[in-house]
Amino acid sequence: MKMDAISTKNLIKAIEDLKLKKEFKKVLIVTNDANTFLSGRNVSTVSVQKLSGLSVEQVVHHDVVVISKEDVKTLEGLVK
Repeated sequence: MKMDAISTKNLIKAIEDLKLKKEFKKVLIVTNDANTFLSGRNVSTVSVQKLSGLSVEQVVHHDVVVISKEDVKTLEGLVK
């Protein structure tokens, strides 16, 4: 997920556009985009983490993980 500008309002709208179920309370966004990181820091139900700092505990703690296809491929390369 990448943001054009720092905007908490736009980040919340982008998450709503994903049409996640209402019972998903905690969202983890994995990205290296600084605008997304800064936009998500004020939202209590959203955590934003860089791929390099991602831990298993964070993934398990959240209901939904939003991650780009490129970052998934990077994770697959680390596991192999």
